[in-house]
Amino acid sequence: MFQYGYWVWKKAISPQTCDYIINEVPKDKLNLGTISGGKQDTTIRDSDICWLNKKWLYNEVVPFIKIANKKAGWNYHFDTYEEFQFTSYGPGKFYSWHMDTDTKPYPDGNLKGKMRKLSVTLSLSDGNDYEGGDFEIDFRNTTPDKPNKMIIKELRNKGSLVVFPSYLWHTVHPVTSGRRLSLVLWSSGAPFR
Repeated sequence: MFQYGYWVWKKAISPQTCDYIINEVPKDKLNLGTISGGKQDTTIRDSDICWLNKKWLYNEVVPFIKIANKKAGWNYHFDTYEEFQFTSYGPGKFYSWHMDTDTKPYPDGNLKGKMRKLSVTLSLSDGNDYEGGDFEIDFRNTTPDKPNKMIIKELRNKGSLVVFPSYLWHTVHPVTSGRRLSLVLWSSGAPFR
């Protein structure tokens, strides 16, 4: 059992950097997000995404993963960071309850044999720019047979960042107006032992 369910920083990244990230996104590359197995299912996930692989972004975000891993007492072993996923949630868009990891390691590709360990969500838009779209985690993994849900209110602040174990169930509630923009990253490594 770990000491904390998640680790969060309010305004970890400056608003100017958030705006710069948004401007780096090639708008013509946004596609409907997929679920496990690369399938599109808008009853489970309805959001637009694109992938970013910018070294300077890793320099900005990875230190927070390392600090959280240590300070939260998880001490997970990982050696890889996947590509960043930029996600846009407009009105009616959402992502229902899911985990970021699977029960088995990646079967092929450059992540073969690895599993997601820690997930990061960075809020690129201000909470005043949209309604709905709350990010919620269910800690039932830490309290067996008992739902233990919590909305991570700190993510309403532009530049706020949350790190949590990838096996925790979480959701993004439907956006009712405006646009919620976020950046997601996963650290991966050999399966837990």
